[in-house]
Amino acid sequence: TVGKKREKNYDSRITQSNNEIARLKGRNNEISGKWNLIKELKEKIDNERTKAGERTKIEKYNDFATKSRQEIERIHIELVEEMHQKLQKLTSEEFGKMHWKEFYDGVSIDEDYNVVIHKEGGDIVPNDLSKGGQLVLALSFMTALNSLSGFELPIIIDTPLGRLDEPIKKNIGEFLPKYTKNKQVTLLVTSSEFSEGFEEGIRDYIGKMYTLRYIQVKDGITTIEEN
Repeated sequence: TVGKKREKNYDSRITQSNNEIARLKGRNNEISGKWNLIKELKEKIDNERTKAGERTKIEKYNDFATKSRQEIERIHIELVEEMHQKLQKLTSEEFGKMHWKEFYDGVSIDEDYNVVIHKEGGDIVPNDLSKGGQLVLALSFMTALNSLSGFELPIIIDTPLGRLDEPIKKNIGEFLPKYTKNKQVTLLVTSSEFSEGFEEGIRDYIGKMYTLRYIQVKDGITTIEEN
């Protein structure tokens, strides 16, 4: 009888142990499931953080690019204004020195590069100038642009003096070499343009001089003779 009671007691304890084992296994599976869920959530959080970090980098790059563009635009505006002021100043100075009439007070150039000439009694536009005055203005503007361009390119001027009077030819001969200093300049002039006063001003700056002679044979040819 005692043995049966013990056997029954052991069976009961085994049953309880098996039940506990089953309960613990279930609990373990539940915990494992939750752990996997936690891992998935952690991975999602890490991914979102990575995306957020990438967005932050992109935003920083965008901010840098925007600020750089704004700074470049500011520098560009300042350089354009500086070049504009220098161009106006040089054009005005050269026009005043090359022109033979003293009643011109200078030249202004607006933002659209329209030119106004100041004179006694009111301002005028280039078309109001004489042909000689227009030529001097064009030469002044050209030499000013050339001096500011930063490019070392040869300058070729065809018939630069036109029908100018002798005083202005002499002025151009004196000042043109100064404003085209260290530049290679080729002048194509007629015999009437190449006056004594003009030649006197540029004589010391002439490297080579040629005479072009047109010969009327069939279609005509031009010979080049070095002087």
